[in-house]
Amino acid sequence: VIRDFGFKRLKYKTIRLRNRLDDFQESRNKKFTWQIVLFEFICEALGYSKNKAQFLKLARSFQYEEFENDKLFLDAVLFGAAGFLHDLKYKDEYISLLKVIWNETRNKRFPETLDKSEWNFFRLRPPNFPTVRLAYASGLLYKVLFGDFLKEIINIFNNERKIHNKLIDLFLNVEISGYWKNHYNFGKETKSKTKYIGKERVNDIITNVIIPLVYLYTIEFEIQDTKQKVLEFYSNLKCINSNEITRTMEAQLNVKPKTVSDEQGLIHLHNFYCIKGKCSECVIGERIFNEAIVSEPLKIIVY
Repeated sequence: VIRDFGFKRLKYKTIRLRNRLDDFQESRNKKFTWQIVLFEFICEALGYSKNKAQFLKLARSFQYEEFENDKLFLDAVLFGAAGFLHDLKYKDEYISLLKVIWNETRNKRFPETLDKSEWNFFRLRPPNFPTVRLAYASGLLYKVLFGDFLKEIINIFNNERKIHNKLIDLFLNVEISGYWKNHYNFGKETKSKTKYIGKERVNDIITNVIIPLVYLYTIEFEIQDTKQKVLEFYSNLKCINSNEITRTMEAQLNVKPKTVSDEQGLIHLHNFYCIKGKCSECVIGERIFNEAIVSEPLKIIVY
């Protein structure tokens, strides 16, 4: 039953992706459009709960045809549009170059979308600072636009046996500008190497973006073999990251999820049935309350 809810959650995520693709109307099935949507949703995932709205707003503000095949140019546009170059007091060669590029492109091809005050740093560890994540987003955008990143992902599902390991490597090997390898903010140098993304965050991206997007891709373009591989991967991938919702649901239902699909099923059950009081519409809810197997009052988490 939990796996049924896991599949419902997968479908729920694909609907959100499909709705975004529909915004592009005539160009929805073009490769370039799928690349943009991939980047947008990865950006949202990079922002965690505190900065995901800001990341998504930024990612959806660009005319991607205007980007130049130059990593420094991408850095300048992302940090400039995010508001971080405005009135920046620190000076070094990297910052000066970004400012020159941004001043030449701002308001002509790219707007300044956000103010730096909109970004949250409070109670975040330096590796999770939005500046570090923007640096990673810039490196990722370069691969998405100029490195056939989407095709690499599809090929992993088609050709690799160790799909999870290959996807992890793909994301961990995204190259960022050298400045951010020893900085976590402008003018804030660190002696240790900056960890700009970890396996836990990559796993979240795989679960919440890559699997739903590739699954939708196989449906839209009728690629049955790959579709089956995606479903098998989703159903068999061992649990990666628990969170407060899954831990609470485990305790309440006395179940132990074995796969990512199981974990996602618990989250879907919580979000769409438990907190909405739809126990009578849920086979698990009916069983729990009929047999009175809940040992303590149901704890509801609202995000």
